[in-house]
Amino acid sequence: MVFIKGMIVEKVSIVKRRKRVASDPGRDCLPGNGIQVLKEQETNDGAFYIDEMDLKQVYLLKGVEPEVIIGLLDLCTILKLEPQEVLIVPTQSNRTVYFLLAGRLRIHLDSVDSKPIVMLDPGESVGEMSVVDHKPTSAFVVADESCVLLAMEEDTLWSLVQASHAAARNLLFTLVQRLRHADAIISDNMVRGVKTP
Repeated sequence: MVFIKGMIVEKVSIVKRRKRVASDPGRDCLPGNGIQVLKEQETNDGAFYIDEMDLKQVYLLKGVEPEVIIGLLDLCTILKLEPQEVLIVPTQSNRTVYFLLAGRLRIHLDSVDSKPIVMLDPGESVGEMSVVDHKPTSAFVVADESCVLLAMEEDTLWSLVQASHAAARNLLFTLVQRLRHADAIISDNMVRGVKTP
C-alpha cells in the first residue's frame, strides 16, 4: 500500500521555540545520534519545537548564521511521515525542499518496490533538484521508518541562499554530490550492461 505525503502538523514558531529551549535546560539529548526530536518538543499547545542543536545537524544550514535561519524558520512547516509513506513521486512538480530531522528515507528510481539507490539519514535533504531546475521530480522518496521533516518552500530557500554565502555553498555542494552519485549509478549500469533511463 502506498501513502502519498504525510500530514502537515503545523508551522514552526521561533518565539515559542526560544522560550521552550531556554526553559528546558535538562533536555534528554543523545550525543552522536544526529538530530533528536523528543517527546517534550511536541506540546499541548500544538507547537512543534526545534532547537539550534537540531538545526546544526542539517547540512544545508551548516555555517549559516543563526540570525539568518531564525527569521526564515517561521515560514517553514513540520511534516510527519509514517513508515512506507511516499513523500515524492517521479514526474510531479515540486517546489519544496525537505530536511530530514528524524527517521530515515529511501530513494527509489523505478518503483517503491525496487531496490533503493540511497538511504538518507537525519541532516540530509530531498527535493532541492526539482526546486532549482523547475523540472518534474525524478525518483520516489519513501519513509523507511517514522520521519519528521522540516519543509521549506522555494521562495524561502532562495531567501536563505541570498542571505547566506554558506547556505549557497552548501546547496551547490549538495547538488554536486547528487550529480556524482548519478554518474556512479550510470557507470555501474554501463559496466553491468543495464540500460539507464
